[in-house]
Amino acid sequence: MWLLPLLIVGTTVILSVPTGLYLAWIADGRYRPPTWLHWIEQRLDTGPQDWKQYSVSMLLFNTVMFIFGYVVLALQPLLPLNPDGKTMLAPTTIFHTACSFLTNTDLQHYAGEQHLSYLSQVLVIGWYMFVSASVGFCALAAITRALRSDPHMGNYYLDMWRVVAYAFFPISLVMGVLLLADGMPMTFDKAAVATRSNPERWELPRTESRSRRSSPGVPS
Repeated sequence: MWLLPLLIVGTTVILSVPTGLYLAWIADGRYRPPTWLHWIEQRLDTGPQDWKQYSVSMLLFNTVMFIFGYVVLALQPLLPLNPDGKTMLAPTTIFHTACSFLTNTDLQHYAGEQHLSYLSQVLVIGWYMFVSASVGFCALAAITRALRSDPHMGNYYLDMWRVVAYAFFPISLVMGVLLLADGMPMTFDKAAVATRSNPERWELPRTESRSRRSSPGVPS
C-alpha cells in the first residue's frame, strides 16, 4: 500500500537534483545556444535590471498577457479554428478564466472543449500554461540572485525566454509525442457525432471520439 507513495516521493526527490542543476545552468546563461536562438536572445535582452525594473517588467508582461487572453476569448466566435461555432463565454467567465490560468491556478468555470474553440485552447489556455509557470520561475530566479548578492536581478524577458524555450517546451514536446504514440488523437476537425444503442445522439470533440466509439454499447 505504501509502495506507490514512496515511489512517487522518491522519484521526485531523485529527479529534483538534475532538474535543479539544469534550471540553474540555463538561468545563469552558462549554455551556448545555436546561432538562431542566440539571435532571438539578443533581441529580448534589454540589459541588466534591478529589482524595480525586474518587477515592473514582470507586471507589464502579465498585464499584456491578460489583455491578450481576454480579447482572444471574447472574439472567439469571429476567429478561425472554430468549426463547431463556439459562441462567446460570459464576460465574467472570460475574466475568471484569464485570471485563473494567468496566475497558474487553472480553475475552470467552463466545460473544456464544449465551450472553447481550438484556437482559444491553443492560443490562450495552452500559452498561459507555459507563461504562468515561467513567471513563477522568473520571480524565484530573481530572488535567488538577490540572496546570493548578485549585482543585478538579471533580465526578466531573457529569463522568460530561457525557461520556456529550454525547459518547458522540450518537456512538453516529449510528452506530446508519447501521448500521440499511445493513441491520443489530435485534430482540428469538427466534433464527431456518436449514436448510442439506447439510441441517443452525442456530439463529442474529436479528442474524445475514439475512446467513446470503442467503449461498450457504442457502435463503431
